[in-house]
Amino acid sequence: MKATQFARMILGAGCFLAGLSLAPAATNYVGGFITSPTTWYATNTYIMTNFVYVLSNASLTIEAGTVVKGRNGTYTNAGGIPGGFGCLVINRGAKLFAEGTREKPIIFTAEADDVNDPFDLPISGPGSRGLWGGIVINGRAPINAAIRLNLTPMQDVYEGLPDAFAPAALGGEPLFRFGGEDPEDSSGVLRYVSIRHGGKLIEANREINGLSMGGVGRGTVVEYVECYLIADDGFEFFGGTVNTKYLVSAFNDDDSFDTDQGYRGKNQFWFTIQAADARDEGGEMNGVPNEMDARGTYPFESEFEVYNWTAIGAGTGTNTGNEALVIRQRSRPRIYNSVFMEFDGRKLVLGTNAVPVLTNNLFWRCTQGNGGLGTIPTASLADNPEANPLLRGISRRQTGQLDPRPLPGSPVFASYSIPPNDGFYSPVTYKGAFDACDNWMRGWTALDQNLILGTLFNQPTNVVYVGGFITNHTRWYASNVYVMTNFVYVLSNASLTIEAGTVVKGRNGTYTNAGGIPGGFGCLVINRGAKLFAEGTREKPIIFTAEADDVNDPFDLPISGPGSRGLWGGIVINGRAPINAAIRLNLTPMQDVYEGLPDAFAPAALGGEPLFRFGGEDPEDSSGVLRYVSIRHGGKLIEANREINGLSMGGVGRGTVVEYVECYLIADDGFEFFGGTVNTKYLVSAFNDDDSFDTDQGYRGKNQFWFTIQAADARDEGGEMNGVPNEMDARGTYPFESEFEVYNWTAIGAGTGTNTGNEALVIRQRSRPRIYNSVFMEFDGRKLVLGTNAVPVLTNNLFWRCTQGNGGLGTIPTASLADNPEANPLLRGISRMNDARLLPLPVGLSSPVYAGYTVPPNDGFYTAASYKGAFDQSNWLLRWTALDNNGFLGWQLPPPALRTTPSCPAPTLVIVRNGSGVILSWLSHQGCTYQLQTKSPLTSDWQNWGAPISGDGTVKSLVVPMQDAERYFRLLLP
Repeated sequence: MKATQFARMILGAGCFLAGLSLAPAATNYVGGFITSPTTWYATNTYIMTNFVYVLSNASLTIEAGTVVKGRNGTYTNAGGIPGGFGCLVINRGAKLFAEGTREKPIIFTAEADDVNDPFDLPISGPGSRGLWGGIVINGRAPINAAIRLNLTPMQDVYEGLPDAFAPAALGGEPLFRFGGEDPEDSSGVLRYVSIRHGGKLIEANREINGLSMGGVGRGTVVEYVECYLIADDGFEFFGGTVNTKYLVSAFNDDDSFDTDQGYRGKNQFWFTIQAADARDEGGEMNGVPNEMDARGTYPFESEFEVYNWTAIGAGTGTNTGNEALVIRQRSRPRIYNSVFMEFDGRKLVLGTNAVPVLTNNLFWRCTQGNGGLGTIPTASLADNPEANPLLRGISRRQTGQLDPRPLPGSPVFASYSIPPNDGFYSPVTYKGAFDACDNWMRGWTALDQNLILGTLFNQPTNVVYVGGFITNHTRWYASNVYVMTNFVYVLSNASLTIEAGTVVKGRNGTYTNAGGIPGGFGCLVINRGAKLFAEGTREKPIIFTAEADDVNDPFDLPISGPGSRGLWGGIVINGRAPINAAIRLNLTPMQDVYEGLPDAFAPAALGGEPLFRFGGEDPEDSSGVLRYVSIRHGGKLIEANREINGLSMGGVGRGTVVEYVECYLIADDGFEFFGGTVNTKYLVSAFNDDDSFDTDQGYRGKNQFWFTIQAADARDEGGEMNGVPNEMDARGTYPFESEFEVYNWTAIGAGTGTNTGNEALVIRQRSRPRIYNSVFMEFDGRKLVLGTNAVPVLTNNLFWRCTQGNGGLGTIPTASLADNPEANPLLRGISRMNDARLLPLPVGLSSPVYAGYTVPPNDGFYTAASYKGAFDQSNWLLRWTALDNNGFLGWQLPPPALRTTPSCPAPTLVIVRNGSGVILSWLSHQGCTYQLQTKSPLTSDWQNWGAPISGDGTVKSLVVPMQDAERYFRLLLP
C-alpha cells in the first residue's frame, strides 16, 4: 500500500491545526508535463522516469527535505519531445520553488544513489557521473546571441536540442527556449539544494549541466546550491541577469562555472573543487555561444561580477589542460577577493576582445603561468599576487580532511576589496569564500554527507597554558587554544566566560594533593558562588578535550581500545542548591565534598574558601550557562573507583542553564547530579565507561531530550538513580528524596551479546524518578533494577532488546510497567562505529514512538513533544557534537519508500473546518482507488473510514464529524 498525505486535526477551545506530517514515505514515479501548481512532499521520494516539464503559468513547489531522483537512460526525441532519462525542465513563465533548509536540504540525485550510503558512488572511477540529466531553468531575461532562432526579443534553444513544443492540447508552447527582455524575471527560488551525479549525454560534446540557467532573471533566488559529481559543467549561465550566492561546484567533469551569451549578474561566495580524473577549467567565461566565438553582432557583452570565490583545481601533476580561468570573446568579468589554487594548467587564458577586471585575488600553484590569444592585461594582474592562502585542509577523498577555511595569518585577510553596499553583497574583510570560522557548506551538502569535509572547529596556533585560581572576571577567546596544565579553580564572586568556538584542552597526569590542594592533571572546577558562561552555538561549539586530541582528526582517538578515555579530568560545578545527605560534613545548611576528595581550601591570601564543597539552601542558585558544549576524553582517575565525571553538578541550582551539552568517551559517568535542582535539555552521553546519567543525594530537577549510546567494551548502566550517596544507600535520615522528571530520553545500550551487567535503569534507595516518553533499547542486562524504597513512575516508555528482563532488591511495581511495552522503536540507524550510520530518528509514523505518549507540562520549561524518545524528525545532534564531528552520525533523510505505480500520484489532502467536524477533499485520478483511514493519538492501529473510493479525475470530498479533540487521517492507494 502507498501511504499518501497525512493530516492531523485538533479541535476544541477555538483551536484548529491541519497540515502535512510524517506518513510512511512513498515512491512516486513522475514524468511528462506539469500544467498547474504542484507540490512534492518530503514524505515521498520522487523518481523522474523521463523529462519533467513545468509549463508556463504552472509551478512546482518542493518541500524541504525531499529527495528527487532521476532515472538513467538514453536520449530520445520521441514524437518531437526530448526525453529518455530523468531531467527537470522549468519553462519560461513557470516557477520552481525548491526551498530547503540547512537541516533539511532538497536533494536531486540519481536513482542508483543510496543517499544514506556515503560510499556507494565514489568520487573517482567510472559510474558516478552522468546517471541522469539535471535541472534546466529557462527564463525571460535578455541574452546576447542566438545560434538558430531569429526572434525579437532574442531567444535561443538550450544546448543544441531541437526547438521542441508541448502537445497542442497543452498549449503547444516551446519547451527549451530561453531569453527575452525582462531582466527582473523570476523563475522561483532554489535554496539549500544539492544536485548530484547528473550530466547525462545528449550527443557528442553535449551534456546536461548540473544547473543550467538560460536567460534567468534577477527576480530568481539562487543560493546555497551544490552541483556534485556532474559529467558536464556544475553551473552554466546562458545570458540572463540572475544573482547567486553560496554555490558549490564539486568534482564535476567540465567547468565548475561556465558563463555565455551576455550573462550580467552579481555573485558572491562560490566554491570549486575538482577531481584529478575528470575536470576541465575552474571557470570558462564567454560573452557569446562557443559555436559563434568570433561571429555576429551582439547588443551587449558579458559583464558580471564575482566576489569571494575559492577555486581549488585538480591538483598539481595531473594535467596541464586544467586552467584556472579561461575568459573568451566579448567577456568582461569583474572578479574580486578570490583564491585560485592547485590548477596544473595556466592561471589565466584570454581570448580576443576579452577584457577582465581582476582585483585583489590570490593565485597559488597554477603551474603553467598565463597564456591565450589576447594580450594579458598587466595592469589588471598587478594586485593579484601569487601567495599561499594557508587553507586548513585540501582533500579530494572521503577522509574528513577538506577544510577550505583560512588559518590565522593567511594573506586572504590583507588587501581585499569592499563589496558594494547595495543590499545584495555581504560585507567581507577577506578573500575567498570562507572566513576563519564559518564553513557554510556544513549540514546540507554532499561534501558534508559523504565525509569529505573536515571539522567545523578551529585549531588556532596560539596556545595559552592555564592552571590555578581565577579570582576575577576572566574571558577565554576562540582565537586561542587553552591547555589546562593543572586544576583550574574559579573562586566565588569570580566568573569565567568562554567565547563560542573556543577549544579548551586538559593535560594528562597523576592525581596529587600538593599543599593540600587537589591537582595533577587538567580539570575545571567552578566553586560555589562562581559562574561559568560557556555559551557556544551550533556552528561554533565550545570543546573541552584532552591535550592529545586533534579536534580536526576524527580517527585519532577511537572509541574502542585503550587510550581514548581518562586523559584529563572534566568539568565540576559546585552550587548552593539543597542536597539531602552528606558523607563527611555536619553542616547547616547541608553541604558535602565532591567525589571523596579532601575538604581542601584555597590559599589564605585568596580568601581561604573551600574548594570542593557543594550544597546549600538556594534552589534558584545560578552557576552560569553551558550551551553547545562538548566534553571529550575525560574521566581521570583520582583513586580506585573514583574518577572525575564528564560533567559533575553538585548542588547546582535551577538558575543555571544546561542545554546542548555532550559528554563523549569519558572514563566515568557522562553526567552526574549530586542533589541540586538544575534543569537540563538536549544532553548527549556517548560511549562513556560508567553510567550515562547518574543521580544522587536528592536531585530534584526537570529534564527533556537526553540521548545515550554506549560502547560494547566500556560501559555500565544507562541510568543509575540514587536518592542518597552510594556509600550510604541504607543508612541515615534524609530531609527529602530524589524526585525528578525526565521526558524524551533515547537510551541505546552496548548491544546484545556484550555483557549481562549492562542494565538500562538501576533505581536505588530513596529515589522517585518520573520517566516519560522514553526509549530504552539494546541493553544486554535487565531493563529495570530496583532497590529498597525506590518508587519510580514509568509512563509511556518503550523497551526493546533488554535481554534479561527485570530484577532487583525491591518489588517491581507492576502498575508502573503496565504502559511501558516492549516494542521495536524502528530507529533509522544504530551504529557504534564512525561509519556515518548512527541515525536515532524514528522512520516515520509507522514507529510506535508516535503512539501513547504523555503530553509534557505546559510550564515554560518543557517543549511540546507528541512522541517518545529524544528525536522526532529533526536531528539536533548535527554540527556541534563529537558524534557528528567524528563521523558517527548518518544523514537526515526521509525514510525508505514504498513502491507504487506512476499512474496514481500522491494526492494533496485539503482540510476545511465545518462546524464540529471537518471536510477532507482531494483531486482524484482516473483508475486510482483511495481508502481514507483514521486513528486517535492514543492508539497505534489505523482503521478504515468508509468504503474505498474510485477516482475519476474529479475532486472527492468527505464530511467527517470529530468526536475527539485530536485525530489523525491518511489516504492509502492500493
